[in-house]
Amino acid sequence: MPHREPTSRTLAEPDDWAWRPFAQQDQLDFELGFFERLLQRSPNNVMVLRLLGELLNRKGLHHEALHIDQRLVALVPKDEVAHYNLACSLTQTGQIQPALEALRTALALGYADFEHLACDPDLQALRGEQGYLELLRQYAPQMAAGEQ
Repeated sequence: MPHREPTSRTLAEPDDWAWRPFAQQDQLDFELGFFERLLQRSPNNVMVLRLLGELLNRKGLHHEALHIDQRLVALVPKDEVAHYNLACSLTQTGQIQPALEALRTALALGYADFEHLACDPDLQALRGEQGYLELLRQYAPQMAAGEQ
């Protein structure tokens, strides 16, 4: 088969058959597909799982993100960020008590970004819970005073 040099039309036209799948995707969908393919090649890659969980959450696919966060906690059980992200996913899927337990674990393991914790929209449903306020009193007393 003879080699055909690409023309400026084939490279520049988004409706060309070769570019159509990319032109119809937004950046988030492209990244999701990319990291899902990476995960197929390396199913226990913690960095890929973290990034994929974040992207799924941004896309609003909270149950899928929860599945990823559960895998992460199983792979790195002593990682406070994995437990924090699990708490976020559990909250987003309406599982308040398990979310509080995951948050408790994250804090016990050393999660200390209290500024982020205070404004993270993923945890909004926890903010009025007594268990959330108790965790703040225990791990971040300076924040607990402002939450009441």
